[in-house]
Amino acid sequence: MNPQRIVRLKAENVKRLKAVEITPEGEIVVIGGKNGAGKTSVLDSICYALGGKSVQPVKPVRNGEKKAVIVCEMDDLIVTRTITETGGGMLKVTNKEGLQYTSPQAILDELCGRLTFDPLEFLRMPPKDQLNTLKVLCGLDLSDLEEKRKELYELRTGTNRQIKTLEGSLASLPEYKGLPAAPVSIRELMDELKAAQHKNQENQKARQQVAILKQDRARKAGEKIRLEAEILKMQEALNQTTRDLERMDWEAQKAETAAELLTDVDTEAIQARIEGAGETNQRIQANQRRAQTAGQLKGFQDESVKLTEQITSVDEEKQARLQAARMPIAGLSLDEGGITYNGIPFEQSSSAEQLRVSVAMGIAMNPTLRVMLIRDGSLLDDGNLRMIAEMAKEGGHQIWIERVGEGEECQVIIEEGEIAYREKEAAHEDAA
Repeated sequence: MNPQRIVRLKAENVKRLKAVEITPEGEIVVIGGKNGAGKTSVLDSICYALGGKSVQPVKPVRNGEKKAVIVCEMDDLIVTRTITETGGGMLKVTNKEGLQYTSPQAILDELCGRLTFDPLEFLRMPPKDQLNTLKVLCGLDLSDLEEKRKELYELRTGTNRQIKTLEGSLASLPEYKGLPAAPVSIRELMDELKAAQHKNQENQKARQQVAILKQDRARKAGEKIRLEAEILKMQEALNQTTRDLERMDWEAQKAETAAELLTDVDTEAIQARIEGAGETNQRIQANQRRAQTAGQLKGFQDESVKLTEQITSVDEEKQARLQAARMPIAGLSLDEGGITYNGIPFEQSSSAEQLRVSVAMGIAMNPTLRVMLIRDGSLLDDGNLRMIAEMAKEGGHQIWIERVGEGEECQVIIEEGEIAYREKEAAHEDAA
């Protein structure tokens, strides 16, 4: 659609208005008058005509009237909107040839964009809202990065919470030095004790066998004495006994020698180890729990570092997008800290610079409907008005300004809901 400006505005019974018809000349249309005269209602008529119900208040119709009618004629379109006191109404949009559009509000929605952008309203915004408005203007949609950052931040917060919990658990767990990695097997110790006891029993049997052999020899020796007395009778028995003694002496000596080499196993040491195995195993298990907790802590710490790196990456991408954004005026830039103009924070710029930036933004935000509305124009001095007029002319825009007073800068004076007839105009007509 071609760029559109308002070439004629007619409004009847809109809020405080009775009936006005305005044919703007030039880029600036200053609506003057006293407070309560109906100046604001002129600008509201433009909003209601183009914006529809979404911008209308509860009572858009003048008190005592049944309906309001607004005709907003632009370069290529004629918008006629009727608003009833009950909130109903009718909308008709035609082109200059009289062709009527079947979806009139859709045509206006596509045309309007940010219809009601007010540079002075932008200046009153908190810095954060100014930043968000400028992002919209520059087409900067960072919602994907902000959502991703929020998700990563929440993940990191949960991870860090786990780290704090595990650090507390780790600090409360005891650590024992000099212990084996695996628990001591009490069953193996019991088997070792049983084997030692069996060994000692065998040794005791061997010692008892030595004693028995010694007793047998003593008995045999006594028998030898007795037999020597009967040597003649029992020579053969003596010889046999001698042989038995020799054999027994050899066996006894051999058994005694073997017995002397026997060493008993210290069962008390094994018993002490068994008694201490329970405590040792408890300490080993405590070390294992501590090692497991330390491993979990290391895992969460690594995850936290990873999430922090991802958040940094998201922040860097956001910063890159912000820096690459196309600004509506040279010298304007933005980052997560806010808006700057010529390297200075926007809120620290001069009032003239702030106004220049705001008007440039309004021009950029309304490429098709080249209309801006300034509702508190009394704050603008003559220099600011001239600057706005120059910027509007350069950008091909039309700026409607509401201003308290009836100065020479006012093209239209509203008085009691109607356009006032100036004395100088009357004098000019009489002279003619």
